[in-house]
Amino acid sequence: MTSARSRVRRDEGLWRVRSTTFWVGAGGVGAVGVLSLGLAHALPGHGSAQAGGSPATAPSGSSTGASSVPASGSAPVSQPDPQSLQAPSGSPAAAPVATLPPAPAPAPRIVSGAS
Repeated sequence: MTSARSRVRRDEGLWRVRSTTFWVGAGGVGAVGVLSLGLAHALPGHGSAQAGGSPATAPSGSSTGASSVPASGSAPVSQPDPQSLQAPSGSPAAAPVATLPPAPAPAPRIVSGAS
């Protein structure tokens, strides 16, 4: 039989392993969160969203387009003028299709021995 002392030592060891595993997992999740936030702010291309969702505006260099004011009183949204739009000049060029060489024929199966 095992003594009470060895059971207590086993339980303490298991508790340490469980506690260590928990904190390593929590630290990993926290580190991933911090890294993703850092990368989100460091990489270009994504603006921060505001509460209430402000609409996007046209670039300052646009010369055509009608401007309308939303009912909420936020910044005007620029919309393209339908008269200034043009149809595409032609259909897009078809991409060349890559052809693969034929697969080699399988080797004949040879069975030796008496039947």
